[in-house]
Amino acid sequence: MDVMYHSSSFLLPTIPADNGSALTYALVVLNQRLPRFTPLLWKHAQLRLCADGGANRLYDEMPQLLPHEDAVAVRNRYKPDVIKGDMDSIKTEVLDFYSNLGTKILDDSHDQDTTDLHKCISFIRDFTPAAEKSDLCILVAGALGGRFDHEVGNINVLYRFSAIRIILLSDDCLIHLLPRTHYHEIKIQSSVEGPHCGLIPIGMPSGSTSTTGLQWDLSKYFSHIIPILCFLLFAELNWAQIILGFWFCLVTNSCRPRLALSILQPFHQNRKIGCRVIDLFIFLINDGIVHLYLDVVHDDYWQTNIEALTGGHLNSPWWQLIIEALTGGYLDPP
Repeated sequence: MDVMYHSSSFLLPTIPADNGSALTYALVVLNQRLPRFTPLLWKHAQLRLCADGGANRLYDEMPQLLPHEDAVAVRNRYKPDVIKGDMDSIKTEVLDFYSNLGTKILDDSHDQDTTDLHKCISFIRDFTPAAEKSDLCILVAGALGGRFDHEVGNINVLYRFSAIRIILLSDDCLIHLLPRTHYHEIKIQSSVEGPHCGLIPIGMPSGSTSTTGLQWDLSKYFSHIIPILCFLLFAELNWAQIILGFWFCLVTNSCRPRLALSILQPFHQNRKIGCRVIDLFIFLINDGIVHLYLDVVHDDYWQTNIEALTGGHLNSPWWQLIIEALTGGYLDPP
């Protein structure tokens, strides 16, 4: 089995010649607070993208990271090559500003099946010549923190693009995938990272994991992942076939015991659903992840069969009602 080498040398002012210098870096800025080292990532990247509202963060926060420089000069210097996404978050004045500077604007509002990060990764993959893909490393700034469903979606992208090196970054953490197809050697940049690290099995249990160099090493360690997390985050094709059409929900607000969702109760066409949006995440597993953010009023009661509700078709009348609920409407039977 081949060895895959990993290093966080992109966090250093200068990348050592023998430490990741062969990699080609691309940077994606998401719509979360910029890490304090974003200017350094920008310097190392050869291609820079903003995912939709990430352009707002770049425009507003980059001058704050360089307070001793003129804000206008900073904004002009840190101009993304591409802004890509469904354009539901970027401010008009920010879009116009970067467009006038020559940034390429790619409006993917027609595609509501993938996240903005997924769209950006796809663009970078297609933009990179085949001969250079093995040396590509994509840095994602602002990938952690904020809404949990966004974090889950970002982690899902690691799994969906497992053939590409992708590193999710925030001020405090970085996450990358260690594919089971390789042995992995990680060079620690102790001046900028550590001392803590975690190994989390994703998508399936870890059958045999061994490490060297950690304070507490693993030796042929077998580890399970919580089953619902395994389903919620990632599903391999054979798993997806088993649970095809099933929905899982994660309630993130204090929705009280009165809020209930059951896939065991029969669905009745005449049942009044009265479910107003506030804070419910619903995930569909179907050869990957399609996730949707819904809100639910705490005092309303919802108990129905979600599989029957959608009929397994995203263009069903029920699905349209769910989409309408995003604007603050009620879910009532059609």
